[in-house]
Amino acid sequence: MVLGVGIYRFELNPSAEGEIEPEFNLIASQAAQDAAISDLKSLISLNDLFAIFYNHTTGASAKKQDADEKNYFVGRLKDTPYKVISYYRQEVDQTQYLAISFFKLDEDAELFEGLVRSLGAKLDAQYLRLAQGNLKDIKFVTNIKETMEGDIKFTLFQIARLSNLDKIQKIALIYASPERARTLEILREGPVSRVALGYDLEKLRANPNIDIILKPFLELNIVRRDWAHGVKDSKTGILQGEGEFIFLTKDVALVRKPPASIISQVKKDPRISAKYNEELKVFYDNYDPFADLDAESRGLARYLLDPDIFDFLGLLREKYFPMEKIPKITSEFASSKEVLEGLRDGGIVTYVRDTATRQDWIVLLAEIIPLVIYPEYLGSRIRDRVAEKNVEIDDTDVKAPLTVEVAQRQLELLETTYGDKIQF
Repeated sequence: MVLGVGIYRFELNPSAEGEIEPEFNLIASQAAQDAAISDLKSLISLNDLFAIFYNHTTGASAKKQDADEKNYFVGRLKDTPYKVISYYRQEVDQTQYLAISFFKLDEDAELFEGLVRSLGAKLDAQYLRLAQGNLKDIKFVTNIKETMEGDIKFTLFQIARLSNLDKIQKIALIYASPERARTLEILREGPVSRVALGYDLEKLRANPNIDIILKPFLELNIVRRDWAHGVKDSKTGILQGEGEFIFLTKDVALVRKPPASIISQVKKDPRISAKYNEELKVFYDNYDPFADLDAESRGLARYLLDPDIFDFLGLLREKYFPMEKIPKITSEFASSKEVLEGLRDGGIVTYVRDTATRQDWIVLLAEIIPLVIYPEYLGSRIRDRVAEKNVEIDDTDVKAPLTVEVAQRQLELLETTYGDKIQF
């Protein structure tokens, strides 16, 4: 659950004697509608504010960061029981800002990073206005505060819409997250211990939360978790291969398919049927999702995780519309035109012109569907990874040899789950 967003300006407050009294001034904020919070200041201590500020300004929160990543921080607070996504900005006048989104600890905050980044882009424009404007003009400052709070309100609204995902969106969630995409990549090579997975994901994010990363995998029932007792090395007496392991039982992806319902409707419409069928043929004659299935899934995931686009696609699966009569089903904050242009550029919809009236129709070109695969390929990979007798196993390496116990458990799970179906 999201609790709210606060925008802080860092101020040094130098005195006449040359001393400074640094503070974070809350210049704009909004609490989530159902959060029942009257004051965002109670969500975070001054110590945590300074800790987040330090992470941003020194890059201490990650081993490797590019300039953009350094501006964002995802983590939990020490003094209060909340998670945060924060965005840092230093403006041209050297003023420094923190925009902090607050979440409950059990919330998958990483899911909303895209929305927080969109908010950051909007806030940048307001920070620049503050840097270039007259801060003594109350009307000017009030206008910026109201604009910021409107942008926050929209972000909170989008987060609320994205909090209840259906199953195909959970597949999208796997591909939209670098940590989850990497987890799927690892599991395609065989079972992995929780410890080794954690070490590997540390390369992408400091202190990864394995339970949250695995959440959509478990909800889709495409992985299983089990405990391995391990084996004792006869020479050293060291127990190897003990601990919790994660096993892949189904592989998933996202692909496009021709929209059967729309094709059937357009077939009866002489105004656009010939042109639409021509565009369909050209598109699918050149479409090969298996050339790079992961890249295709990542590209399609962003459409499914944008609430406005997801709702719009639901409408377009049922009916096609003339351009000037597109229903307004997107939120009050979104532009239907921008949503449509993004879908057209991505090869999801097409504009078909009626040559007689010169009227453009918006027609679905591709329906995004889930692809569930039985990972038969794991059989040979498991056999190749079984550890020989007395071979040392590195419990921190995702590519480490597998004990006979773990290998057998993977093969058993593949056999027992063969007939399992995921209902969408």
